[in-house]
Amino acid sequence: MKRRLGFCLAAVVIFLAMGRLCQAASSQELIAEAKLFDGAHVLYGGEVIGEVLRRGDHAWINVYDGDNAIGVWVPAVLAEKIEHAGSYKCSGDRIRLHGIFHRACPEHGGGLDIHAQDLLVVEPGQQIIEDLDDRKILVLAVLLGVLICLLMVRIFLKKRARK
Repeated sequence: MKRRLGFCLAAVVIFLAMGRLCQAASSQELIAEAKLFDGAHVLYGGEVIGEVLRRGDHAWINVYDGDNAIGVWVPAVLAEKIEHAGSYKCSGDRIRLHGIFHRACPEHGGGLDIHAQDLLVVEPGQQIIEDLDDRKILVLAVLLGVLICLLMVRIFLKKRARK
């Protein structure tokens, strides 16, 4: 019984310590409190947008959490988990990552970034299928008809003027 209680107590202490060592943060918090988070382990998540830019054994990704996008330097092995990056034609994979936040990263020219140590794809992205709006098709057809009629009138007037 004492052993089980000691184990539970140790687990709670470790969990609380990890909560202090690794904080979940939004982009707004990271940007507004950059000095406070500088060098800290953070949990950050959002949609991968743009391209996955591979650079040797690492890659750059941009992660958008709904307010801002933050650049993340991630090992290439972890970047391979990402199948879809968000664009106009596709929603990007939603990810959660754990990494070290840098307010002014000396390795990458002084920019704000996160160096990911672990990455999990929470929800895969997918292709966005746009439905054509019937009203837009109708307006296009009417305008095309008007254009054809105007061209025919102009041709008719030119031929009449030559006679």
